[in-house]
Amino acid sequence: MSARKPGFVLAASLALLALPRIVHADAFAGTWQAKLTPDEASAAAGAKTFDDALIFEQNQLLTEGFAFLGFNPGAYVIPEGQTTRFTASLDSNVKGTLAWSGSVSGGTISGTLTWTKADGTVWRYTYAGTKRAE
Repeated sequence: MSARKPGFVLAASLALLALPRIVHADAFAGTWQAKLTPDEASAAAGAKTFDDALIFEQNQLLTEGFAFLGFNPGAYVIPEGQTTRFTASLDSNVKGTLAWSGSVSGGTISGTLTWTKADGTVWRYTYAGTKRAE
C-alpha cells in the first residue's frame, strides 16, 4: 500500500471544493391560486369549498385567506433529494394549526390541508391550483 503525500490530499480537497455546486430552483416560489375542497366529513361539519392564494417566499408559506384569520407564516420544508414536494405548519394563537403538504407538477400545485382547530375539531381538505403570473 502506498502512502499518500499530504500535499496531494490537500490539492485534491481544494479541487473538489472548486467544483460548481448544483443549485436547484425552488419549484414553489411565488404565488399559487388554489381551490380547497373539504372531505365529506368536514363538509358535513360545516367546512366549505373556497379559493385561496398560497404564497411561497423566502422559505415561508403564507396564505391570504388564513392570514386574514390570524394564521402566521410558517417555514415550508422540501424533503432532501426532492424538489417537487413540501410540508408546512402554520399556527394561530386563536384558530389552531394548519398542516399543509403538497407537490408541484407541470405548473400545477396539489395536496392536502388538515386544519386542527383550537377546540380539537379537525377539517380536512384537498386542494389544486396554478401559479399566478408574476
